[in-house]
Amino acid sequence: MRRSLCILALGLFLSSGCTRAGWQLAGTAVNVLAVTLQVAYILSYHDAHYHGAHCGHDPRYYDGRWNYHYHGHWEYYDPGTGGWYYYQ
Repeated sequence: MRRSLCILALGLFLSSGCTRAGWQLAGTAVNVLAVTLQVAYILSYHDAHYHGAHCGHDPRYYDGRWNYHYHGHWEYYDPGTGGWYYYQ
């Protein structure tokens, strides 16, 4: 992955000319790509997580749905929206 980011930065730098703006553009593009990849990784890891009767997380039935204690907070899945929500 680091190699791909370096190739992208070099390509952006070379395509924009050898100027300070070229370096700034390449740096910005690498930062945006890195943050996007990190967020995608975090979301894919959590969305793939399963909560159920045998997941090992403490379940409680609250507010009409099962809630699970996960990483220091309580969370539940809403099938209507397809998303995970948590209580602070």
